[in-house]
Amino acid sequence: MKFPDFLEFEPFNQIRQTMGATKLGAFEFFDAKVQLSAYERMALQKGLVIAASELRVLPDKTLAWKNARVIAMAVEGQPTVTQYHLAGCEIFDEIAGGVTSLTVATDAPHTSDSVVQVCEQCLHTLNYSGFDAVRARHQRYAQHVLQTFKLSEYFKAYPSYPITEKKTSLLF
Repeated sequence: MKFPDFLEFEPFNQIRQTMGATKLGAFEFFDAKVQLSAYERMALQKGLVIAASELRVLPDKTLAWKNARVIAMAVEGQPTVTQYHLAGCEIFDEIAGGVTSLTVATDAPHTSDSVVQVCEQCLHTLNYSGFDAVRARHQRYAQHVLQTFKLSEYFKAYPSYPITEKKTSLLF
């Protein structure tokens, strides 16, 4: 079956003219298995429990769920969460291997007592702002990076949404 050239299809051109549409649009297929819904995007701001197997480590070592970069916290079997993870660091790999579910989010979690801290090993894995947890002579600088770390700045360097690996667009 051969489709007509919709740019030359008069009924569609009349509809576009009636709507006042002067430019052609683009369409991206939505697949709920790999793309976030509007509900999921909103839920990620507060945190969403997912199966640990759904979380993946991107080539840049950051964590992703569907088409969004996220932070992750292991809550299964832990009375309190003390830190969140940005990357597939050694500590996170150990935690993720022992749980079936994780909480993922795009905003830092807060407890009633204090703010949960970013994982130092994640900053080291990403070499975030030159953070080095190993070299003793860099400890003062590392402490400064850790104390001034802001998740909003991290997401400027590593945009949360959308992670585009391959887009399929159609003109209409």
